Amino acid sequence: MVRLVRRRLLAALVVLPVLPAAAQPAAGPSPEAISLASIMLAKMSGDPTATIHQLGGPMVAMLQQMGISDPDRARVIVQEALIPLLTSHYQDLLSMWAKDYAATLSAADMKAAIAFYESSAGRSLVAAGPKLDQAKFIDLTQWMAALQPEMQQRIEQALKAHGWENN
Repeated sequence: MVRLVRRRLLAALVVLPVLPAAAQPAAGPSPEAISLASIMLAKMSGDPTATIHQLGGPMVAMLQQMGISDPDRARVIVQEALIPLLTSHYQDLLSMWAKDYAATLSAADMKAAIAFYESSAGRSLVAAGPKLDQAKFIDLTQWMAALQPEMQQRIEQALKAHGWENN
């Protein structure tokens, strides 16, 4: 089973780097823009520990799909192996995001966003983030479940239309 999990994880990791070249900016943003974006991300992200722990449930589900069917074992692996790994590299992720934001937004827009997140409304939005994220995840799950029968039907129609129903 460990080999199966390793193979699936490696397969998933091999697919991740295959992103469209257009997703990468041609010229890098200035250090000043990256600094502004880093400040903005810090203001809008809230507690990094809470952010990473929100990934626990989806990671348990991912491990179960990879072959670790016992949810208790999957939770232990997430808590003991994955959460610490992600925590130790979270700043790397924020640095990547800062470059993306800096390449996409103007300095004026980032300054305005920083001002918003420093306001009472901005702090309230950040504080409500985990609760809103959880609600959005539940809503997304319910929405996908409601569409599942039609999705299955459309998949079957597409398979038939292409002559792939026996594959």
